[in-house]
Amino acid sequence: PERLVLAFFAGNDPYENYRETVSVTGEASSKNAGSVSAKIKNWLSKKSAIYNLLIRLRRYGWINDLFLRTGLVQDTPPAELEIFTNPPSEHAQVFWEATRKPILDLAGLCRAHDIEFMVLFIPDRYQVEDSYWRQWVQKYRLDASLYDLDAPNKYMQDLCSKNGIKFLDVTPKLRTEQLSGISMYWKIDNHLSPEGHKVVAENMATVIGRRSVGEVTTVDAEQGHR
Repeated sequence: PERLVLAFFAGNDPYENYRETVSVTGEASSKNAGSVSAKIKNWLSKKSAIYNLLIRLRRYGWINDLFLRTGLVQDTPPAELEIFTNPPSEHAQVFWEATRKPILDLAGLCRAHDIEFMVLFIPDRYQVEDSYWRQWVQKYRLDASLYDLDAPNKYMQDLCSKNGIKFLDVTPKLRTEQLSGISMYWKIDNHLSPEGHKVVAENMATVIGRRSVGEVTTVDAEQGHR
């Protein structure tokens, strides 16, 4: 191929990369990263409609408080949130290391075959939709000051910049459209809506068309999402 675009999703790619690394190498999982409870939750999320209903109901404060008081759920944050910790937690550093190497390996392979390589950064819903992030803060009783919602963007931008990899972050575009009243994600989960996909596709097509990916501003500092 002439060009290879790697779509990177901030929501769970670093954590899933770590889990896959553990699965292949057999190394011991760190605390809260690939634990038995995490594996059970992952299985239930894919197989149980009742489990998914309970998770959806937790967005309502009084229901979440009831579940916590009765012990039906815990307030332990999902491992996926580790990459947003500020400063980066030990788990975040492990997740990023499991992500960094395959990206650099892929970049090297593309260079060897004269293929243009680009990383397309797709943010999670709570990086774009403030009200959704507030639900997570309430659901897991987080201290929001310990999280930087732009941390993954900054890490990936720095990684790509230092290694000559073209990088496109669509977070600013998605935030702008979300603020205009157009939902960029489905209401029931963290996946892009048709409108969100359209924004990503149009932005990527425009950038590829003018072939200046490396010059694109990747972190929208004016939004100040933290």
